[in-house]
Amino acid sequence: METSKIGAMFSYFLKREMTDRYLGNVMGLAWVFIQPLITLVIYSFVFENIFKARIPEAAHLGFAVYLAIGFWPWTAFAESLLRSTTAVIDKKSLLGKVKLDLRLPVAATITASFILHMLGYIVVLIALALWGKPLHFEMLPLIVPALMILYLLALGFGFLLAAVQVYLRDTAQIMASVLMLWFFATPVIYSKSLLPETVRQWLFLNPVYPAIDFIHQALLFGTNLPWLSLLSSGLFAVGLLWMSLRVFNRLSTRFEDFI
Repeated sequence: METSKIGAMFSYFLKREMTDRYLGNVMGLAWVFIQPLITLVIYSFVFENIFKARIPEAAHLGFAVYLAIGFWPWTAFAESLLRSTTAVIDKKSLLGKVKLDLRLPVAATITASFILHMLGYIVVLIALALWGKPLHFEMLPLIVPALMILYLLALGFGFLLAAVQVYLRDTAQIMASVLMLWFFATPVIYSKSLLPETVRQWLFLNPVYPAIDFIHQALLFGTNLPWLSLLSSGLFAVGLLWMSLRVFNRLSTRFEDFI
């Protein structure tokens, strides 16, 4: 397929994903900005006032700030996986009717999720700045590589899940439970300093952890940025994406037989 046609089809699927979810009307567009603020208020009240959650090294900032910094990048990653899992199945009506590179709707689904959640993240960061929290906003350019690695990880896992879902229709339900466990295995609502040393040493097995940790370190403290672990995570993400594309291409030859 020509590069221009690939670009046009990807743009079509990306636009459809974004308009179908939120941006098709004025209230939908407004919700992209309102929902993150409502979520932040709810989480702040529940964890800070009811559960009395505290982050020792970020006590001067408060639990809500620590949560906000890591929660939206994680949510972008997690929702991308869930939505990409059914991306091929959702396009089954097109199979056999048009020549379609099924990698495109998967990539478009993940990209749309990241774009919308990053818009929400910007709103949250602006709210924190207006709140007067002493975050290191000068470090914002440095978190871009961490966000890109999360995006590459989502693509890598997403292509695998989308392909497996065609053959194993329970994949989406299984991933919903896996992501819940994955969330609590990642220091998003707690600090790694609260974990026992025997547990902390296994965090490197979590491919999402280096990116979330880097974002926390950059925006909350501005020092001791874990570049080496982020680089390792980036190399893993690239390798995963390469492998997942090969698997997807191999399995896609029989998609029509199972859909």
